[in-house]
Amino acid sequence: MVGIVYQVALRHVWQPQGLQMVVDELLHSIIPILVIIFWAKYEKTKSVNYSQLLKWAIYPITYLAYILIRGSFSNFYPYPFVDVTKLGMTAVLTNSVVLVLIFIVISSLFIFIGKAIIKR
Repeated sequence: MVGIVYQVALRHVWQPQGLQMVVDELLHSIIPILVIIFWAKYEKTKSVNYSQLLKWAIYPITYLAYILIRGSFSNFYPYPFVDVTKLGMTAVLTNSVVLVLIFIVISSLFIFIGKAIIKR
């Protein structure tokens, strides 16, 4: 999810230079791919099921709440798609719902693939 959001919504926002560019590429491009490879190769996919979707969503939803609460006091929002001062709360909540839905779809896809791997 980190890789997808970065590539789609954040890559064009800033242009890191030097070592920051290397770290940025590792963190947002290479590591997400490696995590998928690791998951496909080593995760016990038998234990993965659709009932875990809501549990998986706890962290991103909690992080979103933290960003919005902190931003309401500091006027600092780390991502442009959740910047209430520039977009307004309605747009931010719309963006957030879309991100959560994308997260659920991608998570469901991983569960589906995991179940397909088990059948092989």
